[in-house]
Amino acid sequence: MTASFRPQHRPFLVIAIVAVAALSAMLPSQAATLLTEHFWRSTGNGGVTGLGWNAYRGSTAVNLSAAAPSGATYEGAGWINNNTVASAPDSNVAGSTAGYIYAQNRATAVTEGTPVTSGSTPPNYFIHTTTGISQEVSNFSSLSASWSQSTSANLNANTRLALRVDNVWYVALTPDNNTLSSTWQTLGTNILAESWYRLDFTASSNMSVDTGTTYTSATFGNTISGIGFYVDALQTASTSVVANADFRTIRFDLLTLTGEAVPEPSRALLMFSALGLILLRRQRSFSL
Repeated sequence: MTASFRPQHRPFLVIAIVAVAALSAMLPSQAATLLTEHFWRSTGNGGVTGLGWNAYRGSTAVNLSAAAPSGATYEGAGWINNNTVASAPDSNVAGSTAGYIYAQNRATAVTEGTPVTSGSTPPNYFIHTTTGISQEVSNFSSLSASWSQSTSANLNANTRLALRVDNVWYVALTPDNNTLSSTWQTLGTNILAESWYRLDFTASSNMSVDTGTTYTSATFGNTISGIGFYVDALQTASTSVVANADFRTIRFDLLTLTGEAVPEPSRALLMFSALGLILLRRQRSFSL
């Protein structure tokens, strides 16, 4: 004859559940770094294409990938060696290979010839890569991106994290800004908690943010195959005749993507097996 499971036995069930919860907390974390981009290259300055990145400007998505801005170009993007900038991220990590990417509006100086300004309409910039990234959103219980950013002093610009998900580009609804400072600061976006706008983008054709529909990580797709930065209306450089060149620059470095994986089936099986063994032991102790 076996006794039934009586109300006075319920504390044992509570203890069992608490024990399983404690066991789960003791299991190793699944957090991992999925992508780290230092923007390192062997020597020199140049276009972002040398790093496997692409850069575009304005509503017609003018391709800026191949060459960095020079005296003849006043709206552009590029990669630059920052080994001599002591305050820059990675400045002493990789010697002459350390660097960052940037977007820049520029007004040429009188000494460079006829002054050229960056226009009266602040352009948008889109800098991204599709190299070395392929992650499934559904595989993660947490997923976030962080990066270092600095700007010209008193520059007005908003940066949005950009993701390509199922071959469609999206930009974060919430912009990040480093308080308009030339000091490098760390910014970031919680990908799973963030809301997103679709970026209508075709290289050398069109580039605009569709604010008509808001997406979440549950509705914008699953496979992340690209990441980058979308800069809203980078402030124009001086439109007056200047004795020295005038710059409006936004810089990016140390992009990192991290995530914590959804518990694997084996982990869940371990927890429930432990619960089963505890309950089985208690049941046997109730036998007459």
